[in-house]
Amino acid sequence: PLFVLLGMEFLIVLFVGGGAAPPPAAGVGGVTQTLGVKESVGMWVKANGCEGEAVVRKEEEVIRESYGPGKGKAGARVELVTVVHGNHMWPGAKAMEGKSQKPSKAVDATGEMWRFWGQAKE
Repeated sequence: PLFVLLGMEFLIVLFVGGGAAPPPAAGVGGVTQTLGVKESVGMWVKANGCEGEAVVRKEEEVIRESYGPGKGKAGARVELVTVVHGNHMWPGAKAMEGKSQKPSKAVDATGEMWRFWGQAKE
């Protein structure tokens, strides 16, 4: 199984892929090239043998896409939860003092992970 939760405004791993520079505090320089989230998730959908189109549920600021379960990979599912205005901060968490970005309150990331992994087969 694969669970991905990512904000569309996350600037370190770009939702659409391409080049992103890590923040100066990371202590590394240069630009990192990444795949887009949809392309990455699509590779797992294929690897897990999930067939058909995703079941998509759109909420006010959250888009949920569920694939599977796959046939040949022990019923492995793939789920992508997109937080439309999500950034680097953990969705549903308390704001951190001194940080300019605030976590989205559109979804509770911890609760979402418990929900997904609680349904996963061993």
